[in-house]
Amino acid sequence: MSTFSDKNASSSPDTIADDQRESVDCMFCGVSDSELYACAKSRYDERRFDVVRCRRCGLVYTNPRIAHKATEIENRPSNPTLFTDASRLRWKRSAADLQVRRIERFCPPGRLLDFGCGQGILVHRAVQRGWDAYGTELNRNLVTQANEHWGDTRLWCDSLETILERNRAGFDALISTQVFEHLTNPLEMLRELGALLKPGGFALIDVPNLDCAEERRRHGASLDPTAHLYYFTRATLTRMMREAGFTVMTCRAAPNNLGLYRRVFERLFGPALPVILANLTESLPLPGIGKGVFAVGRWPGPTC
Repeated sequence: MSTFSDKNASSSPDTIADDQRESVDCMFCGVSDSELYACAKSRYDERRFDVVRCRRCGLVYTNPRIAHKATEIENRPSNPTLFTDASRLRWKRSAADLQVRRIERFCPPGRLLDFGCGQGILVHRAVQRGWDAYGTELNRNLVTQANEHWGDTRLWCDSLETILERNRAGFDALISTQVFEHLTNPLEMLRELGALLKPGGFALIDVPNLDCAEERRRHGASLDPTAHLYYFTRATLTRMMREAGFTVMTCRAAPNNLGLYRRVFERLFGPALPVILANLTESLPLPGIGKGVFAVGRWPGPTC
């Protein structure tokens, strides 16, 4: 099985010090028939990278791209401030609640895996909502720090083979938030993750939206070529889910307005109302210009 990257795989200059670039073909078509989408500047230095669009299927990806080194991510030092910033923690809790509520539209609480779980906030919130939730993360130091903070061992730093071996019963649901854009081959990874699900289980994949309002206003403005290897739209995210073997239940990129609702309502009504309103907003027929796009797919078999 393939290795995976966490959601901060290229989020600091230390991880891109060696400018070793590799050329790749389109993940869907297997060919290099592409055109330049934009020449994007790194967010960490003055280097520029070509971001191309496949002429056959429309997939947008960085090419050539930084050759990522999983061992650097695996051994990255822990961050002592991760659990001390109260404002950021409140935001992450709200974002995690939004994701869990999304999957609950299709699947009642059962066994859940958060792929690329970071500091484990989604796992913690899911457990509070009645899920038997676990998370997997590449950074060993982060997993150790997070498990100590939460006082349990629900976060793992294991290969998918190991997770599959000790979870033969499978998971009812899988969530992955802001991870797949960093992966070297997200389609292959999604196929492998499907093997962790029970027949009829559900996967929710959330990634940045290339059709967001910012990108429509200024072409290339939302690109992050040293961190993001792939850029998804509703069409290409739907295609990836289908090619991985999932039946797509929904794929939405409407603005959820969670940030706005938190600023207006959280102090008066508590943290639950902004999340409820954000979920309701996503059910409206709004244009797909939100910052993120997510898809929910069902693995073959009877529903969970």
